[in-house]
Amino acid sequence: MFLLINSVILLLPVAAIALLKLYDSSLIRQTENTLIAQAVMLSNIYKKSLLEAYPQLPVESYGHPLPKEYWFKEDPVLGKWRPIPAVLDLQHETLLPRAENPVASQQGPDPMAWHVGQQLEDLLRETQLTTLAGMRILDMNGVIVATTGSIRGHTLLHRADVARALQGNTERVLRQREEEDTEGSFFSPISRSTSIRVYVTHPIVLEKRILGAVHLVRTPPNLYQTLYKNSDIFVYYGLLIFTIATLISLFMSYAINRPIMALVGQARKASAGTLARLEPLQHPVTVEFELLSNALVNMADRQAKRAEQIKNFASYVSHEFKTPLTSINGAVEILQQHFGKLTEREQKQFLDNIAHSSERMQLLMHQLTELAKADATHIPARPTELTDILRQQVMNYRQNFRQIRVNKTSDSYPVFMNPELLTSVLGNLFENVRQHGGNEVDITLEQAVDQTHLIFSDNGPGISPANAKRIFEPFFTTAKQKGGTGLGLAILSSLMLAHQGSIRLLPSENGCCFELVFPRFN
Repeated sequence: MFLLINSVILLLPVAAIALLKLYDSSLIRQTENTLIAQAVMLSNIYKKSLLEAYPQLPVESYGHPLPKEYWFKEDPVLGKWRPIPAVLDLQHETLLPRAENPVASQQGPDPMAWHVGQQLEDLLRETQLTTLAGMRILDMNGVIVATTGSIRGHTLLHRADVARALQGNTERVLRQREEEDTEGSFFSPISRSTSIRVYVTHPIVLEKRILGAVHLVRTPPNLYQTLYKNSDIFVYYGLLIFTIATLISLFMSYAINRPIMALVGQARKASAGTLARLEPLQHPVTVEFELLSNALVNMADRQAKRAEQIKNFASYVSHEFKTPLTSINGAVEILQQHFGKLTEREQKQFLDNIAHSSERMQLLMHQLTELAKADATHIPARPTELTDILRQQVMNYRQNFRQIRVNKTSDSYPVFMNPELLTSVLGNLFENVRQHGGNEVDITLEQAVDQTHLIFSDNGPGISPANAKRIFEPFFTTAKQKGGTGLGLAILSSLMLAHQGSIRLLPSENGCCFELVFPRFN
């Protein structure tokens, strides 16, 4: 959005300059069209005057033959009409150097052309007072026979555009002016037409014979003149650009300041730790602010969720440590107060209670450390053969179970996981079954395209539907009397998630059934 707006602001002056240059080229073509029209008119006047002065003119032998490529062919679309389009363009046309001066002709002008030209000179000068164009009429050899200037009887055949016109083609070129116009130098960086001239040379053709050419030149109106004549239009255009720029600036201020202040408010709420949930911006204006607002809301939600987890975790830890600590304190207090009165058996019982409570606290500390590592530490994964780890764990726990069955269709099940963590995952599964009284385990391995599935089921008492939703919560256990801490499955779930795996409880009629999904190594 901002890139688009900045592009529009940048394009406003660029577009203005481009439009001025385009308008400058339009002035060039306008001048070209005017000169072409004048040249065609003077050509027809010259032909009519020549035929009136010389009724017996041998047209078939007078002048030069017109090449066949320039013979008139009726266009299927235009019919008899023969328009000559303007083609000059400042951007693509080559600007030729200043025109060479006429040179003396060795053969002199054609007598009939000279006679007619002298008759037309007054017409040319009278016309120039209105059109402001320099005019010359050339005979078939390029010799000047009529002009609005002072040089006549000289030839222009040494100019390439004149030579091509005397072959039958209408030539239009741009040349540098003979004299620099210092008054227009202020606009010269924008308007090149202040220092150029448009030349048009049109052949005089009669019955496929070239009798001569009309040579015209004019300086096109420059941009300064056009701005002066059309000042109201350009003032309106300037006001339009100013209005657009102002509106864009106001929109940018609205689009940036309002969402930023709203985001600052959200950030302050998040840093203050308020209980109220942050809401995404209702009108973010741009996609970028919407993404930033959503990211801030998600971050605040994660922080709030994490804070709630820490709060609950602290409560669970306090509760779990309270029981063994209470037992230890009670035993120590009794021993201190009644040590001499207790029998040796009673003393041993209290010492055993202290030892048992200490062992449970040590187990809790160990498993809490494992859980913290699983949640916070990124352990690099590597290709590991699942069957090797599974075989070792089966050997370690075979004496604790009546039967362990492994069902597989392949000898190799490569997974992408740290082998030590994989050992811990499988060990937690076996420990969970042992603590809940199961004595048979069935393990099934299945391969998918990019995953390996392990189905782990037992014949234990199973889990009620009410407890099934909480089995992966820390400190939740149904076997506390057997030494269960409620951290085994929580650690297992964290370890699986740390390696882009997953674990879930499947419905089962007997015992528990877990499905573990490992990322497969290809």
